[in-house]
Amino acid sequence: MEDDAVMLTRLLAVLDTLGGIARMMHPRRLDELVATLGDQDLSLRTAIETWPATLEPVQEQIRLAMTFTLQACTGLRSAPNGSNPTV
Repeated sequence: MEDDAVMLTRLLAVLDTLGGIARMMHPRRLDELVATLGDQDLSLRTAIETWPATLEPVQEQIRLAMTFTLQACTGLRSAPNGSNPTV
């Protein structure tokens, strides 16, 4: 199991990247912006899978934030192939 600080650091790094993508969002740059995620979401997904099923309340909140962040990454990665990528 990874240390809570490591998990939080990974989460904040992905959120920072998503914030940068949001600030630079433009339909013509979508593929380039998605590429800036690199493997951060994979790293976050791997990290969340190492946590035990039963967590302390604060860890549950971090896991929830990680889950929502991963959903955002999944949506962003699928956007270029969508019928209306800017939405």
